[in-house]
Amino acid sequence: MSDVFFSVDIDAATKRRAEIISERLGLTLSEAIGIFLHKYNEVGGFPFELKNSQAAEDAADLIELEEAIANDSGKRVTIDDLRKELDL
Repeated sequence: MSDVFFSVDIDAATKRRAEIISERLGLTLSEAIGIFLHKYNEVGGFPFELKNSQAAEDAADLIELEEAIANDSGKRVTIDDLRKELDL
């Protein structure tokens, strides 16, 4: 079966948080969505609760830090910049 492209309308903060959590789980956001859709189809609805509470908290903290640094300096800061700054 061939891959298809589809888009989802979602607010930027939700997407960014999901990217950080997916990365912490060792996945791309596309892979995480694919896993969810496979299971969703398999069981005919919402299949499971997949979470990493620490990753969710870290994502919220990192977004807050990104915004604070961007507001302070006037430039956008990436997650890699933050990791270097925090020695992660």
